[in-house]
Amino acid sequence: MKLSEAFKGEKGEVSSKRLIGILGGLALIGSMIYYNTDKLVEAVEWVSILALGFLAAEKFNGSKSTNK
Repeated sequence: MKLSEAFKGEKGEVSSKRLIGILGGLALIGSMIYYNTDKLVEAVEWVSILALGFLAAEKFNGSKSTNK
């Protein structure tokens, strides 16, 4: 798998969610290595929990196209 394929969605286009998620994850890892404070660790924990909760809610929302 090429690195550029990690940013592509199901239709083969660049997915903004994946791009922002990967870049944000790398920024969080870098800041946690460099700063490593208790508040930063807790903030990253909450961001991760909320992001996963949002994705789960979006998955079960039933946001399928209703065009006939």
